[in-house]
Amino acid sequence: NVDFYVYGYMNRGEYEGRVGVLLYRFYRQDMYIEEQAYLPVSSSYQLLRYDIGDFIYRNDLDVFYFTMYDTIYAYDLSTKKLRTIATDVPRGNLVFCEEENYIAWQNSSDVTQADEIIILDLETGTRIVVSSPAGERIRLFGRINNNLVYGFASPNDMYTFEDGNTIMPSYKLLICSGMGSVLKEYEKQGFYVEDIETGDNDIFVHRLSKNESTGRYMEAEGDYVMNRRQESTDSFVETKRVTDRLLTEYYISFPEKIDITSKPMQLGASVNVIKEDATVRVVQAETANDVYYAYSFGEIVLASTKASEAITTADAAVGTVINSEGKLVWERGVKSPKREITET
Repeated sequence: NVDFYVYGYMNRGEYEGRVGVLLYRFYRQDMYIEEQAYLPVSSSYQLLRYDIGDFIYRNDLDVFYFTMYDTIYAYDLSTKKLRTIATDVPRGNLVFCEEENYIAWQNSSDVTQADEIIILDLETGTRIVVSSPAGERIRLFGRINNNLVYGFASPNDMYTFEDGNTIMPSYKLLICSGMGSVLKEYEKQGFYVEDIETGDNDIFVHRLSKNESTGRYMEAEGDYVMNRRQESTDSFVETKRVTDRLLTEYYISFPEKIDITSKPMQLGASVNVIKEDATVRVVQAETANDVYYAYSFGEIVLASTKASEAITTADAAVGTVINSEGKLVWERGVKSPKREITET
């Protein structure tokens, strides 16, 4: 049996003409698919695609986890109960490790306020909390392989620019496992971590140096942090390749112990079974922060609660900015770089 989901604009079937998310289960023996949950939304496909991100998970206890409107939800498919796991978790603040079945997020989307990272085991529901030292802040940078990368920052290192944007770079970088155990620390006197880029087994650290007399930061030379080498696992691996003929092709690599001696069968379900109403209604809270979306060539390139941040991104990408209600906030005009002056 296989669980899968479909999201976006429905161009056929029971929900034709609507936008939403559908969770299905394919039953191999009886050759049919059954609708498990239907989440209708009022936003466009582009907003839904950005909002839902890469995180959707169904565990062995039939609990369906998903994100919507910067909120993490858990829907029990057996009892039909919807629970809110966490609020104020924008897409960029959520880390999903599918290989080890956990997610992690900060307890505040405000970089100057977060002092905890919560790690949730999606199979058992167990929570682990990683806290910053007393009076300091914590920032979740992302993940490398199956490990989390986060940093500690001091409010004394906070700096506010003329446009109102605030930064609080981290004085220390840490790598921890999904169980919260610290595996490695990185700290260099006189340098602060602004952001990171992760590779296969290393982290490139974007660093800043600070002028102690003015409090201003200057860009410094980057550095590398090596991660603990991961043991190779004998598992199924999905890869993709882009070609001119078929655009995006997907491949499944099998473990060496599996020997395919015949061409795999192609199975298809001819019946879509709806045993009962599977609608799950999720409504955006009226108190939720307004979100500004930076569009460029039909794609959302950034979502932020700060209009200035969205406008800066849209300006660089020659795009536009709209708010959560779909209203135009800012648009970059295209101006010719030269003018011709002729005699009259």
